[in-house]
Amino acid sequence: MTVRLTDQDGIGSFERIVTSTTVSELNGDTRFVEEVDAKNGALLTRTETIVNDNGLITEVRDDANGDLSADIVSLSTTTLNADGSTTVDVEVWDVTGGGSVVRSSETTTTSDNARSISTLSDVYGDDVDDMSMLRIVGDDGWVAITETEFDTNGTKLSQFITETS
Repeated sequence: MTVRLTDQDGIGSFERIVTSTTVSELNGDTRFVEEVDAKNGALLTRTETIVNDNGLITEVRDDANGDLSADIVSLSTTTLNADGSTTVDVEVWDVTGGGSVVRSSETTTTSDNARSISTLSDVYGDDVDDMSMLRIVGDDGWVAITETEFDTNGTKLSQFITETS
């Protein structure tokens, strides 16, 4: 366990107590918990991160208002593909108010040699890819990055291409 006292306003007294704890679970998962308390001991925020035993799945539960109930939950799942590439899928949910609403999602695929990275992002949680990014690195160090923004119908709104040699 680690405890940090923070002086946010710089006047020489602490206003926040940050406690970080790491626990290895019996099933092999690792649980990280960070709590931020006010000087009077009231819980302000709490973040719990659970990483599964092989490190391929991570769940983060954020309690933004200190009521011991998660407000935002994100799940990151890494897939090791047969061709040596990896695909990471991240979904973020708003779980306040008794329901669960997808806020955003993102899929990133990285080639086996990490010279090609492509990302598709659903920024608004409406199950439509709003942005894409493709980054390619050549043998000589040349880098090309293409960023594209789409509307809700999938029509290209804008595109930026950056090349560096």
